[in-house]
Amino acid sequence: MFQLPQGASEIHHEVELGLVIGHRTHCISPSVATDHIGGYVLALDMTDRQAQAQAKKSGCLGLLCGSKDFNNFCASGCQPSLRNLLP
Repeated sequence: MFQLPQGASEIHHEVELGLVIGHRTHCISPSVATDHIGGYVLALDMTDRQAQAQAKKSGCLGLLCGSKDFNNFCASGCQPSLRNLLP
C-alpha cells in the first residue's frame, strides 16, 4: 500500500523506465554502457512539490533536497525484464 508522507499535499508522479545494473560498474565509456544493463523495470517516480518549492526557496536545487526521498517514492516493478528477452 502506498502511503503519503505526513503533511504532503501536492504529489506529482511520473512512470519511468528503470535500468537494473547487471554487475559492478565504475567509470565506463558510453560505448560499453549498455553491456552493463542487466534488465529493466517500470518505476513510479514521485515528487512532493510543496517540499520541492521550499527547498528551492532555501537554495537547494538538487535531487537530494527532500522532495523525492520519502519511503516508497520510487516504487518499481517486482521482477525485472531480462535484457536478452527484449529487442
